[in-house]
Amino acid sequence: MGAGLVLVLRILPGYFEYMAVKDLIIRAAAEHDARSETIPDLRSRLSKLLTTNQIYDTTIDDIRIYRERGVIVIDANYEKRFALIWILDGVMKFDDLVVETAPAERT
Repeated sequence: MGAGLVLVLRILPGYFEYMAVKDLIIRAAAEHDARSETIPDLRSRLSKLLTTNQIYDTTIDDIRIYRERGVIVIDANYEKRFALIWILDGVMKFDDLVVETAPAERT
């Protein structure tokens, strides 16, 4: 039972951070106005959101933002390595953090 508790206590902080990062990139993509905002604007907003939400393990330098097929793509996939027990390390791989913004409407 003690080993299970240690495992849970090592995994939960990384999982909670992942959920927060996922929420932030989804919100930033939904609020992005492609007609008036650029990629640096989006990068700046994401950086402020990460700081405001006290997310320190994932920085704006870890997030790729690029244009593809007329939309802006936010790619925040990452791995988190952590000490598990003794000489064993744990790895959590979050590879579903790719979000596209809405395309710019042409008028």
